[in-house]
Formats: sequence, structure tokens, C-alpha cells
Amino acid sequence: MKKRIEIEAKFELLNDKQLLEKLEKNSEVKLVEENEIQKDTYFTPNDRNFLDKRPVAEWLRTREEKGKYSITYKNWAKEDGENAKFKCREVETNVDDIEAIREIFNVLKVKELVVVEKTRTSYLYKDIIISIDTVEKLRKFCRIRI
Repeated sequence: MKKRIEIEAKFELLNDKQLLEKLEKNSEVKLVEENEIQKDTYFTPNDRNFLDKRPVAEWLRTREEKGKYSITYKNWAKEDGENAKFKCREVETNVDDIEAIREIFNVLKVKELVVVEKTRTSYLYKDIIISIDTVEKLRKFCRIRI
């Protein structure tokens, strides 16, 4: 498996109009994805609930995007030491048959927690991806990824 390092920050966006103005005025910023709909379904094993530990540091999800599916497992952990940083172990793969995954989860008693639908618009500035996510029934978030 190929290893890659990714730096990501995500935060609630209190004033999306101000951010959009700055992005659209900068000639170096390119719109790369507009109003892309993502449907994420989160799951947890039957013997332990990922939501019991706060902040939530571990999750399993399937994603539907552009008619394609993927499955992702993430687990955040803090390194040891004085200047410890958080690292995320992430395993992700595309899925051809989402119904087979759901059946496997059912047999293993992996239960569905929640479905989250969001609309994402992404911009590219040099090697930085800036995404604005509008989460249905919640609010807006900004995600910056290098």
C-alpha cells in the first residue's frame, strides 16, 4: 500500500460570503468542483460504539459520490512525547458493490449510525485544496487540505 502524507484542517465556517469573495477575487485560485453531492453513511461495531469516546476519534463510513462508492476507516491517535501530534490512520478503497458491503456489515453486526449529506465546492490554490461543505440540516464548514 502506498503511503502518503496529508495535512488537513477543518472548521466551522461562520462567514462563507467573505471567504467566497476572497477566493473568487484571487486569479491564482481555480474552481475545481462545484456543488458536488456526497452522501456519507457512518457505522460502528456492535460490541463498541465509536461515539462513546469524545472527541470521536474513530469512524467507519461509506461514501456515495458521482454514482461511485468508497469505504473508509479512520482512527486518530496522539503520539507519545512532549510535543505530541495527532496522527490519523486512514484506510480507504473504492467499492464496486455497495450492497455487498452492507450485507457484510449486517452479518458482522456493524450497525448504521447516521447518514450525512453534504454539498461540496472546492477550489485549488497552488497545491492547496480549499473546500466549502454545506452539511444538510447543520451548517457550513471549510476544509483545507495539502
